[in-house]
Amino acid sequence: MKIILTRHGETKETKAGILQWHIPWKLTSHGIEQAKKLASKLKDENIDIIFSSDLARSYDTAEEIHKRHPNTPIKSNKLLRERSFGDLEGKNKQDIGFYDKEQQCFFDSPKNWETMEKVYNRAKNFWEGIFPKYIDKTILVVSHDDIWKALVAVITWKNHQYIINIPSMGKASITIFEVNKNKEFNKIIYWDTQHLN
Repeated sequence: MKIILTRHGETKETKAGILQWHIPWKLTSHGIEQAKKLASKLKDENIDIIFSSDLARSYDTAEEIHKRHPNTPIKSNKLLRERSFGDLEGKNKQDIGFYDKEQQCFFDSPKNWETMEKVYNRAKNFWEGIFPKYIDKTILVVSHDDIWKALVAVITWKNHQYIINIPSMGKASITIFEVNKNKEFNKIIYWDTQHLN
């Protein structure tokens, strides 16, 4: 299996530092341009199926890629949603001191936050749902930062506690793994954003 992981383009809220996890914000004009450049970069890939988060910013990014692959089906999947931060969603990071506690926030679990372990389990459920069904296929996954980190951890045989060591994924960046039938992986491209320049 060849699995291509990417993230949605810019939204007004991410640019402003607003926590937007499950809120379905839309792409900015710059975010749409990022998605188009991403689509252009991937135009020669023989993609068999596109999986996307059902949140608008990811699905809209997936649709830009789909324009270059009109015969490739897109399937939305709630397992690929970003992590939920409950009551903090829609709030500005600076207003709540999030920047000062960002690393600790990964594993803190106030009542209505989704823990990183739960995000990891979602990623694992998604992975187990496509593997080995698509073992001979090229899969594109369009999602969000925390679920991307969780997928990388699952694919590379790490546990949820390792996620804190994975740097944030650049918007509209590309990561590619090849995975064989024994789930042995080879990292081909990691966090590539050259196509956005």
